[in-house]
Amino acid sequence: MLTRTIDGLMKHKEFFHRIRDDEGRTEFFIGWYSSGNSGDIFSHDLLGRLSDLKIDVALDVYGGQ
Repeated sequence: MLTRTIDGLMKHKEFFHRIRDDEGRTEFFIGWYSSGNSGDIFSHDLLGRLSDLKIDVALDVYGGQ
């Protein structure tokens, strides 16, 4: 899912760069809901592609009680 989404954003790379050049900010928000201990790996390739777009990652984790 993340890879497909980033694939779609890549065609707008110059737009995201202009936002940063104008002192703006963009972020890829991930809400992680879990009823217990969980996790995943964000590969260096995936993170590198977001970096190439100049998009930050925001991760909010919501764990069960």
